[in-house]
Amino acid sequence: MAVNHYRPHLVVLSEDDATRSLAVGFSDQATGQIDIRRPAGGWPSVLHQFQFTYLAHLRKYDQAHVLMLIDFDQQYPDRWHHFQARIPADVADRVYVLGAQDEAETLKNEQKMHLGPLGEQLARECREQKHVHWVCPQLKHNHPEVERLNAAVRAFLL
Repeated sequence: MAVNHYRPHLVVLSEDDATRSLAVGFSDQATGQIDIRRPAGGWPSVLHQFQFTYLAHLRKYDQAHVLMLIDFDQQYPDRWHHFQARIPADVADRVYVLGAQDEAETLKNEQKMHLGPLGEQLARECREQKHVHWVCPQLKHNHPEVERLNAAVRAFLL
């Protein structure tokens, strides 16, 4: 089913199949509108898609939100700042960047869970406002961004 762009919705741009698997698991627990796009093929491609396709989407649809799921490849906070510098101020409150400290496969191995079920668990934690998996070494750096995202989308998503 297609997302109604005139209602609150979240577009998810994922770096690769692994980050997309997390998003799909998360969406299985969500009740609102989530549009999970095909994997971009690397974090530079996620940023490119955002700048050349989804920035216009955000400006056209004032109830849209965009989540970019990337691997930080041990480059946090530098890579996070790289993304933030390319998010215009007029949409910054509706754009989020999350990812594993290393990569999603490392997160999978650390948590000893497949990524889909882990995504489901992360959604439950957001809904219940309890953080167990979100504070693991691969994800704990996301805390401020997760709180910001949760505050913005929980009313229509969870």
